[in-house]
Amino acid sequence: MREQPVVLVVDDQAPNRKLLADLLASRGYAVVTAESGEEALAKVGSVQPDLVLLDVIMPGLSGYEVCRSIRADPATGVLPVVMVTALDPAQERVKGLEAGADDFLTKPINTQELLARVKSLLRVKTFHDTVQAQASELAALNAGLEKRVQDQLGELQRLAQLKRFFPPHLAERIVAGDVDDPLATHRREITVVVLDLRGFTAFADTSEPEEVMSLLRRYHQVMGQLIQANGGTLEQFSGGSMLVIFNDPVISEDPAGHAVRMALEMQVRFDELMNTWRRRGHEISLGIGVAYGYATIGAIGDEARVGYGAIGRVTNLAARLSAEAPAGQILVSASVYELVESLVDAEEADQVNLNGFMRPGPAYRIAGLKPKRAEHVDRIWPLKIYTLGQFALLREGQPVPLSRKVQKRPLDLLKVLIAYGGVRADISTLVASLWPDAEGDAARVTFDSNLHRLRKLIDIDDILPLAEGMLSLDATRCWVDVWAFEALVKRIETAAYQPSESTEPYHPEFARDLLRLYAGHFIETESQEPWAVGMRDKLRAKFVRAVSALGAQLEQRRQWEQAVALYSRALELDNLAEGLYRRLMISFRELGETAEASKVYRRCRDMLSIVLSISPSAETEAIRASLREGETGEPPR
Repeated sequence: MREQPVVLVVDDQAPNRKLLADLLASRGYAVVTAESGEEALAKVGSVQPDLVLLDVIMPGLSGYEVCRSIRADPATGVLPVVMVTALDPAQERVKGLEAGADDFLTKPINTQELLARVKSLLRVKTFHDTVQAQASELAALNAGLEKRVQDQLGELQRLAQLKRFFPPHLAERIVAGDVDDPLATHRREITVVVLDLRGFTAFADTSEPEEVMSLLRRYHQVMGQLIQANGGTLEQFSGGSMLVIFNDPVISEDPAGHAVRMALEMQVRFDELMNTWRRRGHEISLGIGVAYGYATIGAIGDEARVGYGAIGRVTNLAARLSAEAPAGQILVSASVYELVESLVDAEEADQVNLNGFMRPGPAYRIAGLKPKRAEHVDRIWPLKIYTLGQFALLREGQPVPLSRKVQKRPLDLLKVLIAYGGVRADISTLVASLWPDAEGDAARVTFDSNLHRLRKLIDIDDILPLAEGMLSLDATRCWVDVWAFEALVKRIETAAYQPSESTEPYHPEFARDLLRLYAGHFIETESQEPWAVGMRDKLRAKFVRAVSALGAQLEQRRQWEQAVALYSRALELDNLAEGLYRRLMISFRELGETAEASKVYRRCRDMLSIVLSISPSAETEAIRASLREGETGEPPR
């Protein structure tokens, strides 16, 4: 009930209404009056009084009829009603009680009796309201508890499902929201390892099922331990084959290196494991293939059975390499070898059948790890921030758990800080981008609160200094992929457009590092706010410019194969860069592969039409026309 109870006084006589209203108001009650039964019912619905003093004899609806209407409505069924009349008390009391009245007063009104009965009935109503409120609260708690139970059951079911693909600790982080949902469709650059048992079919055909099951159980147990120890994700296994992914769902700084190290460890452990079986006359060996590239990853299947899978050229190439690998050997693609060349001893493999793959490149046989050189130690940054292609934080080389439910606003502050350069960003600019409706002290309180939470999340002292109204990231202890990318673009453009003895010549590492750093657009799935879109467009333009500069140098040297590889990889990252489609078409044309150039044109046309609803430019159409001229030997019409 309200702090000031509301009493509705109903009487067709104005003096009576005023007398009762003044009396009750002097005792601290709020009073509303009505002069008829119809008006009384209307005010019961609109004002929702805590008690009604109701005259019996009125024109129109009588007090009894009004009382019956009040009792008939479930919303007012327990509203206290006191009947007031000058008629025979005994007879009218019976009628009033039959109509549903709670009490009865006779005229002339005895002031003390009136106040005592009003106070008593209001106290009863207070108790009733309290019980009702507690019942509602209990119902809400029960509903909330039921929902939490259902949510927890759902999480347990989801956790059990995820544990089929991921290590238990990782599955728990995914369910908690600390890692992006790996079953949501996404595109990522990954390293894929495929294991293939040689001689398994013959072994299964000549052995008892229990013996086959025993071997497989032990094989999967040992390989599974190595997969978890090296940070891999088991995508699928069937019989004697396994497919393992690196760099999804948890980011890996060196996915190719981890994959090759794991493959070498697997060969050693597999040899130990197979000794017993070989003594029984079973010739079983292991072939491993490793490839690196982009794939589309997410849920595969239907509602009844959902699996985690990766689709793309990289998985097919890894599978072919594993099939081509001789017993006991590891074959890696050219892109993998380029990333681990300084780590391993290897040689180019002969007679590897990669038919069906467009420009697959050579394959390499991994012999082992090179001896460690003590003088070369990679720096471990206190904090590394990835925003290109995916968002992740690494503290001392380990992922920082990021819960989207709890940490969204502090992380938004970090993202907008990076979007504005990451160094000496004005507080007012950050606040205006994140909390445009906040003003004055409220804006500063919101900023300070989220900065405190961000510092606590990162948990590195003084990594986010605030001075003179400017917020920064300490560049001496923090590595940001955007900074590294922009520095590399500057080196590329300096070497390409301002050649001098002091500038660096063209290096193949430029292209490799550029494609490695620009793993995707700036926090593309995280935000579509103006500050994010602006930074995204700026970095995308720099990426296309840098690729064009590197490609121009390759074209000048007539290194068309390398140009094709560069432009193809760049278009995997930005499939709307029409200028790169044109350069790729020209490179194929110069190689005499006009059919491939035509495929590139069709892909360009389809992407521009589907995504941007535009047609290729006149310049692109002119290159397409030149392809036709080359095929027919006649000028285009």
